[in-house]
Amino acid sequence: MSMELVQQKEERPARDLLFLKNVAVISGSTALSKILGLVRDVVIAHLFGASRAYDAYLIAFMIPHLLRRLLAEGALSSAFIPIFTERLATDPTRASRFANTVFTGALFFFPGLVFVGIALAPFYVPFFADGFSPEQLDLTIRLTQITFPFIALVGLAAIFMGVLNSYERFFAPAFAPVLFNVGVILSAFALLSFFAEPIYALAVGILIGGLGQLLFQIPYLKDKWRYRPQLELRDEGLHKLVQLMLPSVVGLAIFQINSIVDNKLTSHLANGSISALQ
Repeated sequence: MSMELVQQKEERPARDLLFLKNVAVISGSTALSKILGLVRDVVIAHLFGASRAYDAYLIAFMIPHLLRRLLAEGALSSAFIPIFTERLATDPTRASRFANTVFTGALFFFPGLVFVGIALAPFYVPFFADGFSPEQLDLTIRLTQITFPFIALVGLAAIFMGVLNSYERFFAPAFAPVLFNVGVILSAFALLSFFAEPIYALAVGILIGGLGQLLFQIPYLKDKWRYRPQLELRDEGLHKLVQLMLPSVVGLAIFQINSIVDNKLTSHLANGSISALQ
């Protein structure tokens, strides 16, 4: 038996052990996130029940949450990882430049998207909740404007997730969503008394949770990738990223139409109907 085969045979148990460790980390973190997501829904149901305010919150958060799936943790992350991983295997410096370019582009794109989303909320929110009364619609618009920056936080966090997953550092990307649920749960209790309309505590909690999801990953990046402002618009990887994202965005958008239609129709029913559907 050649020395190479012996070495491969000796390395196999270590690789298998590492694989099982990674599976345990990802599955354990995902399970914890799902459990806390259930706890979050139970807490919200306990505090707000099936109510006019919770209906407004659900419509308001539906929009940035939809964009999160379309542009961040869905299409962006899945398109970024194969390109970054391919470059990482051949030229780590080129991979870092690509990550810098994508992150710099995101620093322009997501704040611009947030500005447009906040400014135009009075025009597009009525389409999603055309059955609401004027007062409830006004509350929904304000909640939408508060929660909209969430898409920027998770969009940047998705790039961090892509980098860490490419380096096979799975704990931080898998555990980061836990921070979102923790932020909402703690805010629901701690900030409730600070607002005349208590539902605003949930809207602020979304931002706190999204910020936690972003900041939690930064320490795990420091010895792998350090961001430097860089924008190479002619980078073929950037063009490929956009090309890979487009079909994902379209596919995910079609999948989300059901929930949009459900909520739009349910907004014409009695107060608390959207909450009950949730």
